[in-house]
Amino acid sequence: MEKTVEQVDVALNDNPKQHRVEFYTELEKLINRLSIENKSNTPDFILAEFMTHCLTAFETTSLRREAWFGVSLDIARRWDEKIMQSIGEASMCWSNIDGAGVFNSERAKQIGNDLLKYLRNCEK
Repeated sequence: MEKTVEQVDVALNDNPKQHRVEFYTELEKLINRLSIENKSNTPDFILAEFMTHCLTAFETTSLRREAWFGVSLDIARRWDEKIMQSIGEASMCWSNIDGAGVFNSERAKQIGNDLLKYLRNCEK
């Protein structure tokens, strides 16, 4: 049976297409390498598909729980402000702040934005 992106698209629909395929492929290889399929006498690709669907069910349930309670468990919420504040505070960590020179706020802002972009991409 040929594996298709659709088999993993449901569980990882917020990730790039390549990551979906890589996840499914690596999961199938891991199952095979550790002979996990032997006890149930189920082909590794079927177990990988099942586990991917379990991940989908968990993600859906988590989102529904958040909606029910009216909260968002987004791990990166409010990071923007904290990261920018931390960069500003770190810029003041000189032993002789008066001799430190001119603070380049535009460059500090760019560093913060680059870090936020990186963190957001780590979630995908």
